[in-house]
Order: sequence, then structure tokens, then C-alpha cells
Amino acid sequence: MNTKTNIIIQKITQEIEDGTWPGGSQLPSETELSNIFQVSRATIRQALQEMAFSGKVIRKRGIGTFVGNATIQYGINDLVSITNLISQSGYKVSVEHVSLKIEKPSAKVCELLNMSEFDPVYSVERIILADNIPVVFERIIYPAHILTGVKEEAFYGSNFKMLEQRGIYIQSSEGKISPVYASKHMASLLKLPTNAPLLFMDSVFKNQNQEAIYCVEEYFTEMFSFPIHRVRLN
Repeated sequence: MNTKTNIIIQKITQEIEDGTWPGGSQLPSETELSNIFQVSRATIRQALQEMAFSGKVIRKRGIGTFVGNATIQYGINDLVSITNLISQSGYKVSVEHVSLKIEKPSAKVCELLNMSEFDPVYSVERIILADNIPVVFERIIYPAHILTGVKEEAFYGSNFKMLEQRGIYIQSSEGKISPVYASKHMASLLKLPTNAPLLFMDSVFKNQNQEAIYCVEEYFTEMFSFPIHRVRLN
């Protein structure tokens, strides 16, 4: 990294730390920054690229550059309520756009939940926000018989707590994580550019008797990171 670029990184970082550009806010354009710091756009671009690599800023194609927020750490082996995790990370958590409907289960759902194709399921979709920023989209599928009489209002908080109020305790989950790009529909829900990178988690949750209770598809924005801890076996 050349000295001029390093100086610009230090200056922008200082402005961020001073609160001139708080977390989540959009930085001035490259042209505006080059005028502010009296350097070329190439130097500004290089500085922003270096800062994006370290996570200090987030560059969104066609939109601009934003100050990075502290990520929400979701341990890869942790089983926690997403809403509680966001709150514990220091953010104000909220839930929006809850939809609840009864439908016929897909073949995949029948296999995951060990149920008949003739048994109805509740399909719940919701968006979870941190400090009013959409960070997770969830699609949750429950066998209808375990949530008799449930209303949409039940899904504006912790899913675990809602189930515990019905005497159902989640003990474990299993699934997989894969990188995906936001479809036009998903991008509109999460207020992201189309094809923005997301992490997709596909899981099934079980009770203390290892009975499958529900399955969920979750799309996480870059506000989440998934730290791992591995031990060498050989």
C-alpha cells in the first residue's frame, strides 16, 4: 500500500471513529471524497477497497460505500434465538412483514419433519431487523397440529419462547450453510441490490427426544458472521 493511500485510510477511519460517519451511514462519493482530501479518485478507490477488505466499510455496487457495522457473531455450533442474539449483540431488534398461512407440505418438508403429504403445515415468513436494518429473512414450516389456533402476533418475538409457552423445548438442530445471491424478490425484502451476497441456512430443529419440530430457511445479510472453532484430529 502506498503512503498516500495509507494516509487517506487513516483520515477516513478517524472521521468514522469521531462519529462524522456513524456505522451504517453512507460515505460521500469517490468524487466528493477526492475533493475533501485533495487526492485523486484512484487513491480514494484504492483506500476504500482496502477498507472494504478489512470490513471497515461495505461497498454496494450501484449504490455507494457504507460504514461497516459491528457484525453479529453467530457461533456455528450455537443454538440460540435469532432475536435474542441480535439483542444481546447490542442492537434494537424488531420483526416485520409476518405472514402466516396453511399449506400442503412439500416432499422435502415431509422428509425433514417425518410427516404425511396429507398433513397441513403452517408456513411463516418474517423479516428480522437490527436497529431498523433488515438482516434476516426466515421461512419457517411447522406441522399445523403443534400450533393450533396460533396467530401472526406470536411470531413478532422469539420463536423458542413462543414454542416453550406451548410446552415445546428445542434441544438441537442440524442443517447446512451455503453462499447465495439475492434474487430480485429477496433483495427487495432485505433492501439490498439484486445479486447481493447472502448466507443461506437450511435447518431442522428437534426437541429433547430428537423429534423434528420444525424446519426453517434463513437468509442472512453481511451483518452476520459465523465464527468457528476447530481442533486438529490428526
